[in-house]
Amino acid sequence: MKQQSEAVVRSLVERLQLIEELEQHLEGKYFDLALPGSELAADDALMGYLQTSHLVGHCLSVSLDALRTARLVLQDPHVDGGLRLPMIGQFAVLRTSSEAAALATWLLQPDDRVERLSRSLQARMDDVIHDDQLATVNTGSLPDDAKDLVSRHQRHRRENTKKVRERKAHLRSLAATAGVEESVVLPGLPGFGPIVAQASDEIGIRSTVARGTWQMISGLTHPSASRTMMLSAVDFHDETSNRALITADPAVIVHAIDAAFQFHVAALRLASVRGGNATMALGGPTSSAT
Repeated sequence: MKQQSEAVVRSLVERLQLIEELEQHLEGKYFDLALPGSELAADDALMGYLQTSHLVGHCLSVSLDALRTARLVLQDPHVDGGLRLPMIGQFAVLRTSSEAAALATWLLQPDDRVERLSRSLQARMDDVIHDDQLATVNTGSLPDDAKDLVSRHQRHRRENTKKVRERKAHLRSLAATAGVEESVVLPGLPGFGPIVAQASDEIGIRSTVARGTWQMISGLTHPSASRTMMLSAVDFHDETSNRALITADPAVIVHAIDAAFQFHVAALRLASVRGGNATMALGGPTSSAT
């Protein structure tokens, strides 16, 4: 058992080294994803200022930032090669990385241009929907609110409603130009469970395993007692004690990092193909600009 634990710890150290290497790739800068004449450049031309390449670049930046944060959380700065294993902390950012990288992969995945544009428009509509929901919550009134506060909230709601209508109308116009069915765009994204499952083809694993991994990580970011006990290392004080130290299971962390890392690499590969820039892919040719 001890040898197995040591092997898992070594695997975790190796994963953190891979994250450091990923940070050095393109210096972590995901700009100019769409070279002239590429598929992605043609997609961007139909999206106006809501270019797919910008959205993908944002997703990749979010994913990398979250992976970097996970590395900083897990590496002990006071011990060379040492690790820290918080009970929960790293899983929140690994979930962020997995979702961002899976979304980037999902956006670039289809060979069909109309389907790619449809997914890009769904993502943009999802932003509008959630921005609207946030504004609605922020401008909610309570029974004891003063009249001037209620009036101010109502004014902000009217202004927000106008902006939301304009943004949705713009997206509907883009959809019509791109030949995308409006009914597909209006609901926004299908949710990260389906996105992860559909994108899993690009990392070569079963959709059920990919979605299950995402759901497992998501569960660890919530205060679920059963999920924490099920997926953590529990070290009882002694055989008769009911007191225990709960830390993250290194094997679960490795599993979570692998999911995020593989989706990130897949997104880079697809970005290199769609954008016509081979240097985007991890392990691709070295850019002449470096």
